[in-house]
Amino acid sequence: MYHFSDQIRRLHVAILPHKSNRPQEMDLQVDDEIEVIGNEWNGYSKGTHLRTNKTLLYPTFKVIQKTEVMYFASYPDIKISSEELED
Repeated sequence: MYHFSDQIRRLHVAILPHKSNRPQEMDLQVDDEIEVIGNEWNGYSKGTHLRTNKTLLYPTFKVIQKTEVMYFASYPDIKISSEELED
């Protein structure tokens, strides 16, 4: 059994463009990636825009979560007999 209980980073990807309305907000283009810092619970999240490297707010409804797939060793040389699986 394998268990991975942490994450490297959490990413959001813009699915709608956004023009900032105030200095604390970032502009977004579709497909921009943001490393999430946290949810502000007011319709905005805070994160670091990976294209501009600026940490600002962005509207949460204009992004989706991106899942990053990580390499995980499969150990193909280890053989398990059917008797071991019954235990």
